[in-house]
Amino acid sequence: MSKDAVKSAFCLFLAFVSFAPAESPSPSDESRLPRQVQRIDGVLVPVPSEIFSTLDQFHDANWQSVLRPDLATLQPTGNAAQIALSLGVIIGEGFIAVAAEDGTEVQNLGKAAFKLARALGVEKSLLRRAASIIDHAGRKEWAAVRKEWSAADSDLKKAMIEIGSEPLSQLVSLGGWLRGADALSDLVSQHYSAVNAQLLHQPLLIDYFGKRLSQMGRKIRADAVVIETEKGIIQLRPLIGIEYSKPISEQSVKEIRNIVAGLVKAIERRAK
Repeated sequence: MSKDAVKSAFCLFLAFVSFAPAESPSPSDESRLPRQVQRIDGVLVPVPSEIFSTLDQFHDANWQSVLRPDLATLQPTGNAAQIALSLGVIIGEGFIAVAAEDGTEVQNLGKAAFKLARALGVEKSLLRRAASIIDHAGRKEWAAVRKEWSAADSDLKKAMIEIGSEPLSQLVSLGGWLRGADALSDLVSQHYSAVNAQLLHQPLLIDYFGKRLSQMGRKIRADAVVIETEKGIIQLRPLIGIEYSKPISEQSVKEIRNIVAGLVKAIERRAK
């Protein structure tokens, strides 16, 4: 698999998992959307061609160093909010493993995703999909694995919304975005440039997740990991949401990396 294909697969996920159903942005918000996404009927969706063209910048990235095999050991412990965040992290890691064509890791992550989904009561939405992912990965049918893993994330969100668990669906998206931002900031740090760093410029996203967290019920917001995540979002706002004309500095990239990596680790600690 080419390096460009690996980069494309990962960042397509980064855009995909970050954009859950939302209110339609105002006209002023439209100008703040990354060119990698577009608004369709009030939903922000990725524009693959734009994502792929952007990813050509990472010619010499060490993707193996970005993988986190230990995430496949996450367990469905704690409350529903913690499990939802863990599931999002697992789905994010799964896309990276699929892109790297690591069959063993994909199978491990597929099993972990199913266990977490079962703990949330939405395993039926992933049962066929998880079995298919594991089967295709075992046969190294990577095109089929990528297609199935992408669809699994969509199926899960739809299922959770249908059973009245929209806040948990948002937390799944947030967990995936955190793992994606963690990996992307790592990649940008490997070979820093102001152009690459602008991939982290996501003011609308950071505002979106901050608003969603603030609107969640008291029980969810009282969770220790959710509290830490909400604080992290506030810390990220001046780093990720700066004016586009002002480059994100190498130091800021490191700060972003430290914050999101710390949040992913916090989720991981509670799921062991």
